[in-house]
Amino acid sequence: MNFDQLGLFNGDSQNEDFLIKDGAKIRAILQEMSDEKTILSVFVAEDEQTVYSAAILEVDPGRKRFALDELLPATGNARLQVSRRARILARVRGMVTAFEAVLQEAEQDARGLLFQLAIPQWIYQLQRREHFRVSPSQDAPLRVVLQTNSGQILKGDMVDISTGGLGLNFVFTIGDELARGQRLACEFTLPEGTLIRTDLEVCTLTRLQSQSGRILRVGGRFSVLAPAMNAAIQRYVTRRDREILRSSRL
Repeated sequence: MNFDQLGLFNGDSQNEDFLIKDGAKIRAILQEMSDEKTILSVFVAEDEQTVYSAAILEVDPGRKRFALDELLPATGNARLQVSRRARILARVRGMVTAFEAVLQEAEQDARGLLFQLAIPQWIYQLQRREHFRVSPSQDAPLRVVLQTNSGQILKGDMVDISTGGLGLNFVFTIGDELARGQRLACEFTLPEGTLIRTDLEVCTLTRLQSQSGRILRVGGRFSVLAPAMNAAIQRYVTRRDREILRSSRL
């Protein structure tokens, strides 16, 4: 996705609904990007096709600027110094986040080449879905255990997860035990070791054919999620989102 696809600069008045112009909120968003080491997609000059990756190193509210580390691929560094303007696109807590920033100066320090850009006067944020979902890493798959009211244990592989619910794959023989609207005890452990226990309401049941055979895809919604568990899932979703964005730029 680029800025043209978002329609940020075509004069579309409905974009005003997604513009943040409050200075304190803008600084908070930039600081969150810095704290979370969010991978940014950076566009320079008038070229909206070439995407460079970077991250915000620090935010300096007193001097009304923020530091951006060097761009990758490195060819973008010279282009940014010539154009003096960057368009930046990222995802923050599941929201598409975009803004323009003007380059004040480029400098070298112990961290290497970095760019000092003026804090923008506006930031555009668009929530793409109520609960942003990510898929588990293939290197760290997540197994989910469901239990019916009769005590039957069902084990499935997690397909995606958000703070609102999750998707699961089961072998095709499972199906009669499940129905839309059914509530099940749900349990799984996040990679860092946090045990999640909650109730899951079955929302969708879809039979699929894969290379490994026939499977049942189950989409569920968490009925009640304790605050500590909600926070743990949100941290996992944020971390996986960064990993996915980073790998897509490699």
